[in-house]
Amino acid sequence: MTSASRINEIEVDANGESRRWSREPILVSVGSPQRLVKLIPTFERRPFTIAGSAASENKFLDLIVRLPMDPAETETPVATVSKRYKLVQHADVFEKVCEALKKASIDHDRVSGELTMSVYGSKMALTITLPKEFDFDPGDGHVLKLSFHSVNSVDGSCRLRIMLGWFRFICGNGLVVGTAQLTQRFTHNEFLELPDLCGILAAGLKSAEDEKQCLARWLNLRIDENHLAEWTDGPLREEWSPLAAARVYLICQTGHDGHFARPSERASAHRKSMIQTLCVPGAPQKAKNAYHVSQALAWVVRSRNDLQDQLEWMMMIPRLMKTLLS
Repeated sequence: MTSASRINEIEVDANGESRRWSREPILVSVGSPQRLVKLIPTFERRPFTIAGSAASENKFLDLIVRLPMDPAETETPVATVSKRYKLVQHADVFEKVCEALKKASIDHDRVSGELTMSVYGSKMALTITLPKEFDFDPGDGHVLKLSFHSVNSVDGSCRLRIMLGWFRFICGNGLVVGTAQLTQRFTHNEFLELPDLCGILAAGLKSAEDEKQCLARWLNLRIDENHLAEWTDGPLREEWSPLAAARVYLICQTGHDGHFARPSERASAHRKSMIQTLCVPGAPQKAKNAYHVSQALAWVVRSRNDLQDQLEWMMMIPRLMKTLLS
């Protein structure tokens, strides 16, 4: 194992299974931006051909190669991409994030970071958690932290994505609330330029106080049990799945996660027979307000075993909460 990867750890879920990203195990590192930047590999684009032969170069594809990070490593091919694909280095995205923090007068020494990478480094997710003055305290002992997120790939597996969201650090349970309008996705084609992350962060920080007020309203907004059941069987089941919907309802009713007792049982999602499993960290024995429902959603998202699924489902939370409260 290289010196760059020695301090990384493969992340596992509650069942002890390694989390994955598009079928690859992921490596998770935490620390300061200064520490994490040293773990980011560099990639090079090359013609897709057979070395040492007279074979013609592929006219439609290029090869993406990971360059060595220390003398013990060798070059590693990680993907083939279209000739139109725009290679965006993870390090360039990281640099843009640090630039945005500096422009927002947020000292690097006052933030913490989490770097998630696929095993060969072709996919990167970076989370920078902002200082405590940006926190939201719901009064349950589990503070929400405002975090700046960026996702990038060099293999074409996902778009460049930038978002600002709220996270509470109970087993990494995360929630994106009112920041959906600040989430941006960019396609890796020849027209792609790195976005103005300074502007995205500035807009997010400007709206953070309004979002805190929204969260405070959720704490005082009771959800009728019949309405919760209708929402579970309708929008939630349609957006996610019957099992995910049933799990959210179970968490709201008992504070426990679970799975189907009889998968073939013919019943609506909220009436499915469930076997309770673990107690969900931070969840009350019975959800009393909209905020509790949002955290049940976030827990089910976090339990997705594939990071790509987590990202996609996370982005659905604001829309789902809107249907619940409409």
